Amino acid sequence: MGVLLIGGGEWAVGLLTASGAVGVVASSVLSGRFGNIRRHGLAISLSTMVFGFCVALLGAATLYLEHSGQPVSSHQVDIAALLLLCSLTALIGAADNVAGIFRTTMMQSATPDEYRGRLQGIYTLVLTAGPRLGDTYIGFVAAMFTLWFPQLLGALLILFIAGVYLRLRPGFRHYDALDPRP
Repeated sequence: MGVLLIGGGEWAVGLLTASGAVGVVASSVLSGRFGNIRRHGLAISLSTMVFGFCVALLGAATLYLEHSGQPVSSHQVDIAALLLLCSLTALIGAADNVAGIFRTTMMQSATPDEYRGRLQGIYTLVLTAGPRLGDTYIGFVAAMFTLWFPQLLGALLILFIAGVYLRLRPGFRHYDALDPRP
């Protein structure tokens, strides 16, 4: 997106890449208030839905930029577009981090001792392999179709699956941190 849609070359790509980490750091710095939240399942679901909504906005912004017809070059950059995409990417990073904080806390609190190590191993595998699978999906779908399509399709899937899970799993939805029963 940095090279093809907004210009600026390598430094625009670098800013877009780093903005997700900026969101993670910002949400970590502000995470002290999360200790007051007891319904971790609901917090995970809501932050996942915020994640999906921001991905959808990123896809919509990419669609708009792709069809705006403005020429791009490595010497000129669309600053407004760069700020918008960086802001959305930072929000995506923040929402993912918030969900991760509650996922980890819930897993460590509610998992029986004899399963905690195995579950932590699976969780680590998901955290390391998941983003690589996502990168593969985005690259493949973007190459087959267009830059905005994988984002919007992914966002719809995220929102749908999170909504269905929240609806069908009342134990997850009502999980209380003060009573972390499995």
